[in-house]
Amino acid sequence: MAGVLAFFGLGAVFATLGLLAAACGFVTWRYLPKSL
Repeated sequence: MAGVLAFFGLGAVFATLGLLAAACGFVTWRYLPKSL
């Protein structure tokens, strides 16, 4: 049971990091051409 909780905990952490990375990438892609 503890292993399952740890697995879902890591999954949530990686999902959050992935969403943050995607948001940063989208913002950079959206606004970088204007600054160039």
